[in-house]
Amino acid sequence: MLKRLISFSIVLSLVLSVNTVFASDDKYYSSVYEAVEFLQDLNMLNKDYDEATIVPDSLMTNADMANYVADVFLNGQKSENVYFHDVPAQHWAFEKVSVLVEAGILTQGENKMFYPEKIANKDDLTKIIVSLLGYKPGVNDNQEGFVNTYAKKVKLLENTKGGTDLTFGNMVIMLYNGLMSETLTVSSISQGEIGYKNSGKTFLEERYSLYVYRGYLEGYNSVSTSTKEVRDNHAVIDGEEYLSQIDLSEYIGYKIKYIYRQG
Repeated sequence: MLKRLISFSIVLSLVLSVNTVFASDDKYYSSVYEAVEFLQDLNMLNKDYDEATIVPDSLMTNADMANYVADVFLNGQKSENVYFHDVPAQHWAFEKVSVLVEAGILTQGENKMFYPEKIANKDDLTKIIVSLLGYKPGVNDNQEGFVNTYAKKVKLLENTKGGTDLTFGNMVIMLYNGLMSETLTVSSISQGEIGYKNSGKTFLEERYSLYVYRGYLEGYNSVSTSTKEVRDNHAVIDGEEYLSQIDLSEYIGYKIKYIYRQG
């Protein structure tokens, strides 16, 4: 099946770039920059963000959180329905909030208030992402217990900073980690309790047919470091052939992190 290269980065240069930008070897800041670059490559995040404009510790509102979550996990979905009194059709985040409601991720509640300007909570984003991964609580389920356990299992909070308020940095790291986490499928339903098992696919693979790997670029456009023949507009990475419109000529022999689409 055809494998089409979407984007790539040089593993070594990425690390050097991160350290230069933040003048720190703090894993949190390097993870923020890597997550931003990754989401931009997939057109899920505004490309205006760069080392000069990223403010990792800026606080996110509920509206901000809904906007980014919808762009990353439900990319391309639309809605014209109003679900909250304080998020009318004129509100800048209206469509993204509505999309999340229709996906079963947000609920209206009795007062139908979303509080869009309230500072978002990191625990709320954790629940939202685990729900997007496939978790739907049963009547008798211990929802909080399952969410925390699964978030820990898939390392959803890996490389984030402490604190309960949601910052831009923690948010983009969690969005990245969520895309790379395995989705859930229902394995059993009994007396109001739902059992789950891992699907074997990440969210990125299941929803977008996108795959992330690291490997050595052995050839591109008939130039190769091995005896394997390389066709025009094709790249060979660890012996595997990929269709590529990206000019990789200068990077033959480098280890790269790359994203490709299957089919």
